[in-house]
Amino acid sequence: MKKLIAGLIMLLCLNYSYGQFMLDFCATVDQNGYCVFNNNRFILSPDSTTERICMEIRNPETFKGISKIAIKIYSIEKDGEEKYENVMEQSVQDDWVYCWTPYVFKSVGKYHVKVYNGKEELICSKNLELLK
Repeated sequence: MKKLIAGLIMLLCLNYSYGQFMLDFCATVDQNGYCVFNNNRFILSPDSTTERICMEIRNPETFKGISKIAIKIYSIEKDGEEKYENVMEQSVQDDWVYCWTPYVFKSVGKYHVKVYNGKEELICSKNLELLK
């Protein structure tokens, strides 16, 4: 029980520190930072086995104190286990309120995307599902 309470307190502290960060999945991001077709479920075209999805990370309070983020991608196996797929690092600047990067997901299925700051602290995460 003590471990559960300690874990909840740690989650609350992490959420308070980086609670403003959001991760969105988009078909594309326009020049004003608008996430076009923001969704967490995408349907692959019938003649394709891959899908290019843009991942937008935003924070209305800016990326203050963060110079680099790491986006880690995991596929979710049928038994619910996460399998590491890839990591992408991106440099960011203090005054940015959003950044984005495209990624080609290689197959249908469920994914969990986690975003970390330069200190390896989780700042946001979200699930994505690709359907046929």
